[in-house]
Amino acid sequence: MELRQLACFVAVAEEQHFGRAAERVHLSQSALSRQIQHLEADLGTQLLDRSTRRATLTASGQAFLRDAREVLRWADRARESARDAAGGRTGTLRLGFVSSAAVQLLPTVLRAFREGAAQASVHLVERFPDEVLDALRAREVDLGLSRGPFEDTDGLVVEPLAEEPLVALLPRQHRLAAYDTVPLSALAAEPFVLPPRHHAQGFVRVLYALCGSVGFAPRVVEETEPMATIVAFVAAGMGVTIAPASVGARAQGHLVGRPLSGVPPHVTATTALSFVWRDGDLPPVADRFRREAAALGLAAEGNGDRHSYGSPPPIPQGQVPDSSRAGSARG
Repeated sequence: MELRQLACFVAVAEEQHFGRAAERVHLSQSALSRQIQHLEADLGTQLLDRSTRRATLTASGQAFLRDAREVLRWADRARESARDAAGGRTGTLRLGFVSSAAVQLLPTVLRAFREGAAQASVHLVERFPDEVLDALRAREVDLGLSRGPFEDTDGLVVEPLAEEPLVALLPRQHRLAAYDTVPLSALAAEPFVLPPRHHAQGFVRVLYALCGSVGFAPRVVEETEPMATIVAFVAAGMGVTIAPASVGARAQGHLVGRPLSGVPPHVTATTALSFVWRDGDLPPVADRFRREAAALGLAAEGNGDRHSYGSPPPIPQGQVPDSSRAGSARG
């Protein structure tokens, strides 16, 4: 018994005419008749009464029609399910992500993904940057969204998604918060709140190299994660930090973000969020999520446009804030 035979039988039963049924299933009338004959031979019973001009059902045909329709409906559903799964419209995506991605980028991608794959589910797993890669290797997640650079990507594929400038995050009452931009060297004497080195080696290495390019190493008073905790510590006046521009663009309340100036041209002052997955092992639902994100053409907010941060007074020409007076924030 084949699905094609069932479709032919249902067409004849509903049209009650071999000619119209043949047109419906795109077969010649003789080919349609053979399909029905093969089905009747397989079942060992006659389904159609051919003694009249109309094709009418026998008692066996009437009983068989109900189940034949149901089988075809289930076959259609199975076909759609397979196509939806292959297209990433269904299934479960286990996504490992870093906290800074949740500020602006991840919600944007999730909204776009849900519009095209409403039947898919997303299981979010928050990790430190290096732990996202560990979770991939342990098969705890299918796709990672992490912040590099990465120490070891053996067996993994890394695809940059969005690059954004690094900015200074300051308590709102800090003396440097009054300026459009903050000279990197002005942070030399400031206490820093940074992510733990062992959890974000690549990102922290970029921060140390950035500060080192103007002659200082960050004076770290607190190492903590996630990014929300770092932001809270800075807002409380415990120190300053250097963070992605998207985090600075969301600064509010007791916190402000300011673009950095005075960075040597050869020094990296940006950070990239990248998709990471196991080489040769990207489920369709994960691939759809990745492609949806790429199609958005994401650009980080706060990428140096001072209007994202309000309109503080400019630094007078030829003047640079005195880093020797830097310390804890006022108020």
